[in-house]
Amino acid sequence: MYTLKPSFPLDFSVKPAPVMYTLPSYHEEEIAILNTNSNTNSLPSNVTVDYEIPEFIENEFIQKQAKLIKDICALKKNFDQLSSKFASKKSENIVSKETPNSKKKKKEKKEKKEKKEKGLSGDKDVSAKSICKVFEYDTSAKDSAYIQKTDLKASNPYCLPPSLIKFKEQKNLPKKNITVELPASDSSWFDILVATAKKNNLPFDVKMTKSDKITFPKVSCEGIVAEGLVPVWKFLGSVLGIYSYESNVFSNTIDKFLNLFASQYNGQISDDTWRTIGIHLGTYDTLSVSSEYSLADIIVYGEFLKNNKVQSNNIEIWANRVKTLIQ
Repeated sequence: MYTLKPSFPLDFSVKPAPVMYTLPSYHEEEIAILNTNSNTNSLPSNVTVDYEIPEFIENEFIQKQAKLIKDICALKKNFDQLSSKFASKKSENIVSKETPNSKKKKKEKKEKKEKKEKGLSGDKDVSAKSICKVFEYDTSAKDSAYIQKTDLKASNPYCLPPSLIKFKEQKNLPKKNITVELPASDSSWFDILVATAKKNNLPFDVKMTKSDKITFPKVSCEGIVAEGLVPVWKFLGSVLGIYSYESNVFSNTIDKFLNLFASQYNGQISDDTWRTIGIHLGTYDTLSVSSEYSLADIIVYGEFLKNNKVQSNNIEIWANRVKTLIQ
């Protein structure tokens, strides 16, 4: 510790300004009472000021209370008159705005609403399909060709075991006497489609022929011919019911992945492609954005089996779920 030297001599004293009272000193000096008003003289220390309590007058108090109550009643009366006057003006404006045309429109809207309610109550199919339970996942309004599950034991289909997507039966689509011509070098994707049909009890009446002379896959049936990887995949997927030409939501996503893998099918699938798949599966459970597995999942799973590299966790989990639909 250390001491600080004072800036003033020891006998220096500071006198307070005459705007406040000075406190008594420790040397028993007289208390100096300084008034803020310079016209008044300072009072000696022995002078005391006596405060007299005014006398309570009961009559005067009662008169003041009565006057206050009277003023409050008058204020309430004026307020009620003002509010009633304002309400009457408001109702007159509303009545004046309601023209015969507006009344007619309201009546028509009411009749339409009653007809709509009667139609919904009378249609049993609508009440069974369109009315969803709490937390139920509904995709029927999104894709016109998609068949939604109706035997859900859980409220969310994502909690159920893996299953194949189902589309409505397409018009003018042959399902018998189908012939597929494939190159002899690679037909693994076709074997996976056959295994999927057997595992899930799907009709798949297709005859396959292999030849070294064939360079591109080709499918034909009753005068309908499709040539090329993507057209053949789509045709056979439609036969199995896991792809639809009439789908306006899910098939768009399926086409994107089919085209992506078809462009690299003859060579090795690049790491960027698998990275794209992993990013997609980080948000969705399947490649079709649905809760069920489609043609794209089956075809891409065949390429996953060829790849010896370790993929991301999203792809590994997805592959294990697709495996249960094939093996």
